[in-house]
Amino acid sequence: MERLLDKHWHHMQALDVAELLDVDPEMGLDRFETEKRLKEFGENVIATKRQKTALERFLLQFHQHWSTSS
Repeated sequence: MERLLDKHWHHMQALDVAELLDVDPEMGLDRFETEKRLKEFGENVIATKRQKTALERFLLQFHQHWSTSS
């Protein structure tokens, strides 16, 4: 399988991306291939950053003000 990240995959046709990923668009992945890729790449999750509290955002305004006024 070619490295998808080396390509401009977001500009490619869906069938071309499926071919790069070695996936049958009609059938998807079988259970064995799914387990193999899960072990290799990990779960398909998006990590979220902790959101700043209202107090932190308020205090950052002063920090930004003083750091840019020099």
